[in-house]
Amino acid sequence: MIIAARDEADVLPAQLDALLAQQWDGDWEVVVADNGSTDATRRIVHEYADADDRVRLVDASDRPGAGHARNVGMAAA
Repeated sequence: MIIAARDEADVLPAQLDALLAQQWDGDWEVVVADNGSTDATRRIVHEYADADDRVRLVDASDRPGAGHARNVGMAAA
């Protein structure tokens, strides 16, 4: 799962909680591609990543836009 995020601290915990509550026997991960957040988005993702190795943060702040963030996240996945 790729999440393109920019200043999503208010909604990201609920989204990550819902994704991590799902069960599947295969391997999977959540890649959050941060697109230049200025709020607590990065800190929140780091906290989740520290608690669950299925969560990963990648930096997509070099160019604005959700499409770019998704592409960076996909390349990292």
